[in-house]
Amino acid sequence: MEHAAFDDRLILTAGKIDLTNYFDANGVANDENSQFLAGAFVNSAVLGAPGNGPGARLQAKLGESLTFGLGYGSGDTDTEDMFSHGYGIAELDYTIKVGELEGTYRVYGSLDGARADGEVKLQEKTPSGSGSAPTSR
Repeated sequence: MEHAAFDDRLILTAGKIDLTNYFDANGVANDENSQFLAGAFVNSAVLGAPGNGPGARLQAKLGESLTFGLGYGSGDTDTEDMFSHGYGIAELDYTIKVGELEGTYRVYGSLDGARADGEVKLQEKTPSGSGSAPTSR
């Protein structure tokens, strides 16, 4: 389900979603089916986003070139309780266009709320990630 308000300046999406469709997007390498086949080129390994599952995202367009997004999803799509292993992400995007060239600079952070005892989450995964990424279209 997706609902937009204020002339699409505020968008809420909820249901079974893939958070990588809304965060860490890249105009030339964001589809593992039609652009790059290797997942390493599609999304940042730092974020460690979960697979498709129950979740929600909120996107707010703060200005003509500034967008802020928040997302929450179940980090373990095999469980019925989406709150036992939550995954949260926030991203701030700044888009600039120079002539015909357009690029987006992103600052993002994520938090994987799984227990560190290995019962729900693999021990080698880090509980949080952050970074920034310039991309072009």
